[in-house]
Amino acid sequence: MHSILAILEAPADRNNREAVRSWSEAAQELRTAAEKDKAVEDFGGNIWLIRAEGGVPFLSQVLSMTQEQKQRCRLLFFETEPQWVRSYEAD
Repeated sequence: MHSILAILEAPADRNNREAVRSWSEAAQELRTAAEKDKAVEDFGGNIWLIRAEGGVPFLSQVLSMTQEQKQRCRLLFFETEPQWVRSYEAD
């Protein structure tokens, strides 16, 4: 396996302030952890590409946090390196 895309799902009810606050805090905690981990690429604050080689500690943190805090997380496994298609290339 090459990598795992982890998505911390935002609450379905955006009017539920407690759920939004809890999600925001969980996302911030994971963003902070991701910044320190070279095996993790952050895609916007609640989406991370975790390399299988070296990224297991971060993946474990995602799984344990989402379980403890009852946050929804989706995981997508890539057997090979993802082939990204960009709509725009910056100069």
